[in-house]
Amino acid sequence: MSINHLHTPLTIHDLPLMVIDNILHLAAPRDGPPLHLSHACRHWSDLCRDPSFWRNISTGSSIKITELALTRSATQSLNVFILNNGRDHPHRLRRMVETIKQEIHRIESIECLAFGNELEYACRGIKFSHASAPRLRDLRVEFFEDNALLRAMKRVRAPALERAVVDTVGESSPLLFRLLTGAHLRCLSLTELNDITIPELHEHLSACPHLQDLSLSRGDFASAPLDSAHPTRLSELTYLSVTLQPVDLADFLDGLELPALEGTLIRPCVNEEDDSVLRHTLCLQEDRVQHLLASILRTIAVPLHLRQCTRINFREALTFHGAGTMLRFAGHTSDTCIVHIAFDSHYWRKSGLLECAREIMYQIVACHPTVQTIDFMVPTVAFRTGWTIKRRYPAYPRSKFAKKEGDALAAMLESGSRDASGVPLPLLTSISLSCVSDALQPSTMQAISASLKFFRDKAGHDIEFNLAIQELRRSLKDSDSEVGWVDTPPNEEDARNWEVWPQPEVTESDFMEPPRPDLRPLYVPGVHLSVAWIR
Repeated sequence: MSINHLHTPLTIHDLPLMVIDNILHLAAPRDGPPLHLSHACRHWSDLCRDPSFWRNISTGSSIKITELALTRSATQSLNVFILNNGRDHPHRLRRMVETIKQEIHRIESIECLAFGNELEYACRGIKFSHASAPRLRDLRVEFFEDNALLRAMKRVRAPALERAVVDTVGESSPLLFRLLTGAHLRCLSLTELNDITIPELHEHLSACPHLQDLSLSRGDFASAPLDSAHPTRLSELTYLSVTLQPVDLADFLDGLELPALEGTLIRPCVNEEDDSVLRHTLCLQEDRVQHLLASILRTIAVPLHLRQCTRINFREALTFHGAGTMLRFAGHTSDTCIVHIAFDSHYWRKSGLLECAREIMYQIVACHPTVQTIDFMVPTVAFRTGWTIKRRYPAYPRSKFAKKEGDALAAMLESGSRDASGVPLPLLTSISLSCVSDALQPSTMQAISASLKFFRDKAGHDIEFNLAIQELRRSLKDSDSEVGWVDTPPNEEDARNWEVWPQPEVTESDFMEPPRPDLRPLYVPGVHLSVAWIR
């Protein structure tokens, strides 16, 4: 079989799989009448005459297809895909690197998933010297730290580069930013930066004044004094996503000035390799934590003011929403979320993370009169202890479970900084709360009642309180759709675990459904209570 009207004959084995797949799909479509195979082939023959069809070259294709694509694409820009297929295509990988050097002047995008020894071999002896890549706009690298291709391209100039997505930068951040120097970057996403200081990172970012979308996830930063008096101004940045350890996060935010910021995701994280308990806690009394909260509040004040916060959700994360949506780089439209404070799963319930999120929430409530609704749900900060996680049997007595849930809920509501100061909330209409019935202990309901009175007074009028109560009941079968307590291990493996698992405190009464709590403390004047029991 060959493609008509092409000078280079091809066997069916030379065709890209997407061509064969599409031919068969056209011959037997799910909807509509099938095309004759000859018609489907003619359709693809017509496509193959178009130079733009040959713009994509990949190490997943044969060398013959790559050579043909270079010829048939004429002067069209090229999109390069380097796959991580192990050792089964060293010759194709080598040929692709040679192609990149040869055609660097018309390459528009490079996506490199390969790394390590195979890529090292493919790049051996190849030098790009001071080449220019005037059309290169998109660069995506899976494992930058061990990427011989990018090391070989370190002197390549890419003045038109708009997007760079680089994972596992490691100790190669100086090389990376050398590549990015002088580019008109609009979107930059980096993970795992090592051997760089926060001030150095700010300096590199200052060379990218047109950034609109910045994502930074995890890194090991060396300590260095921060010049907070002269922050890096990114006047066009509209979206920021940052996941860093608390001290680094505070320093990073302090060194930025973002007047056009419209949306952000902020996640304080922990060093998973550090077993220090102190590093996994966020005590409000500590200076470093107060510094972090001040940095976050200063950063999120801009987008909350620009987009007018109307709704607050305090659930598995703390999120603030507005009336409209924002248009991110390359046409990506975000939802109504303005600020997303994410909870790292390596923090546990008593780490202080809930208390920090609560303080942020009340600070926002104090200065944003546009808030209309607030929605609470006991979040799963540590996924192993959250009630939303299905368990086949209790790991501790139900009374202890109730205390954990009640303490978590109280931590979300009680606040020493909560007072009547700040702006009123004339638009506030409702407060919603979802929790398990076990959490509604007397002390917890007092905290709920005090919070309701606070919000009613801030509103200056009656408000709605919508309470959804989940009742965890006895469950005698293993069901993914059912949340409850199971008193009989459903299989032999669980039976062995049941015997090994230390549960001396668990008794038969822990499996019985407790009585419904007395909700009278939640009846507050000026607050209209609506209760939904969920079984």
